[in-house]
Amino acid sequence: SDPEIYVRYAPIDAVKMGKALDRRSKQKGESGKVLDDWGIRANADILINSCVGIYMVFSDAPDEKLSLREGDPNGTWTKFDTDLADAMGFDVDRSDAAVSCVRSLYMTDGDLGDATDKLMKFSNMSNGEADEAF
Repeated sequence: SDPEIYVRYAPIDAVKMGKALDRRSKQKGESGKVLDDWGIRANADILINSCVGIYMVFSDAPDEKLSLREGDPNGTWTKFDTDLADAMGFDVDRSDAAVSCVRSLYMTDGDLGDATDKLMKFSNMSNGEADEAF
């Protein structure tokens, strides 16, 4: 059977998120204009910066979290990188490979936005629990 792919995230770093939003909102394309999809790219940056690792699990071994790195199933998990692109067969823009990998893994920009929203909710909950524990 085919494996399921999982992405493990840490809570969002608010400083990195602010920098990603600022940088992408000013990034210009070849035309000299701000990119139309800067918001999606910023959301992708948020997921990239929060990614702990990406792994696969086979249904017959649910406790084994395997790397997608070719020839190294017990190695370090991939992130949104060219190793992931190669393992998944993504055709990515190597000039912005991480963002291209995020967009390929989530298939639609709506899915990517939904994942970012869920991560933001998780991050707010995690930060609130940390404040209470402190």
